[in-house]
Amino acid sequence: MPEWELAIQLLHGFCSASLWTAGVVEAQHLALLGFEATAPSLFDVEVFGVAVALANAVGGFIYCDYGYRVLFAATTLVAVLGAVSLASGRDRENGVV
Repeated sequence: MPEWELAIQLLHGFCSASLWTAGVVEAQHLALLGFEATAPSLFDVEVFGVAVALANAVGGFIYCDYGYRVLFAATTLVAVLGAVSLASGRDRENGVV
């Protein structure tokens, strides 16, 4: 295995942990009073339950009907749209766009 693959896998671990931590903190921040402990659980269900099942089902159909190039193009499009929507979000506390 080339050394760069190992480096990428090590970075994947840090990125995954950062994403998880940010998601849990944001879920607690957005939760209604009294539901601060429930919000991270719902985040967990969304990320590892609903999102994975939906991505596997839709991705399977796209791969079967159109091939891997269209699947990766669709995945890239969804990721870019998600990043743009997050970047253009409004800061609730300061009212800044």
